[in-house]
Amino acid sequence: MFHSFYNAHRKGESILNEIIPAEIRVRASDNVMWVVANNSTGPYSAWGSCIARPDGSLESLERGVPGIFYTAIFLTMKKPINSEAGYITIR
Repeated sequence: MFHSFYNAHRKGESILNEIIPAEIRVRASDNVMWVVANNSTGPYSAWGSCIARPDGSLESLERGVPGIFYTAIFLTMKKPINSEAGYITIR
């Protein structure tokens, strides 16, 4: 799933700093899917652009710093994912 966010130009930290990255991880693992969630690099953004794997692990860019983030996404994985987040088989 590709999900575009725009959460820039906030005045400072909020509960969104913690809630949104956690929600992205949970949705990826609950639905056993990849989630690509981009966000602004404005003066203050609550979270950086990120990619969550089907096992719930997450990698992201530094918040508020422009950049290009990429990773290999294997949609036809035949092997189970075994990580610190758990053990699942891609459907």
